[in-house]
Amino acid sequence: MEKFADVYDFIFPDALEKTDCSIINCGHENAVSQSYDNDGSRRGNYEMAIWQYTLSGQGILEYDGVRYDVLPGQAFVAVVPENHRYYLPKKSENWEFLFLTLHGKNSIKLFKDYRRRFGAVINFEADSKTVEIAWKMFYIARERSMENVYQLSALTYSFIMQMFAEGHDELERNTNAPAWLRKVKDYCIRNVDSDIMIEDLAKIAGCSKWHFSRQFAQYEGVSPHRYLMDLRVKSATMLLENSTLSIKEIADKCGFYDLAYFGKVFKSYMKMSPKQYRR
Repeated sequence: MEKFADVYDFIFPDALEKTDCSIINCGHENAVSQSYDNDGSRRGNYEMAIWQYTLSGQGILEYDGVRYDVLPGQAFVAVVPENHRYYLPKKSENWEFLFLTLHGKNSIKLFKDYRRRFGAVINFEADSKTVEIAWKMFYIARERSMENVYQLSALTYSFIMQMFAEGHDELERNTNAPAWLRKVKDYCIRNVDSDIMIEDLAKIAGCSKWHFSRQFAQYEGVSPHRYLMDLRVKSATMLLENSTLSIKEIADKCGFYDLAYFGKVFKSYMKMSPKQYRR
């Protein structure tokens, strides 16, 4: 199995000053050694968003305490900096993939929103529009045929919106989720102000804590704990936008009984304090 890496940059020196959504680089690679190992917490403080689509072989993504196999026809999304890791596992001879690296505050925001809605690992048919646009970007970069940063930003937005469209379609196809999953999610929504334990959710699902956590992550794309945090923060943002409740009252209604902890979690999601968000 031969290693190769065709990586091309989109070079527009003033890109960050002119747009909030663009691409740094893209590439087509085949990793064949366990030296291919990327830690999202050790790549500096420059914010980036990554979309990586498996063509053959397989890779591993570790994110939020869950380990995902990233198989052919699947892509993962990640941002930097954050605590994630993706690598070639020993059980696979190779990991051939197509990737895009994006920058700009809107790219980061949209990727995080996408992951909250659809999960960290998503299925894409090889002939899907999302994959088609990704290959188009690769060939444009290789041929240096992009005229300016505005055209690049427009194509970047087109790629992201197509991701959302296909993510929505995939979600619609998964409406036949098992009854236990619907019960668990309904319980979380109705009791978002309570101290929900993973053991409680496993009992509702009728299985062990370990089996429940694994099955939940496979269906939802995030761990049960992450799902709860996402739900709590989303509920808090809605109350901050649409109510006159105090921040302490909102924290209580969203299951955060420590105001300082609420502020810390909220800021990790929204990059601002609850008070700043309300303003």
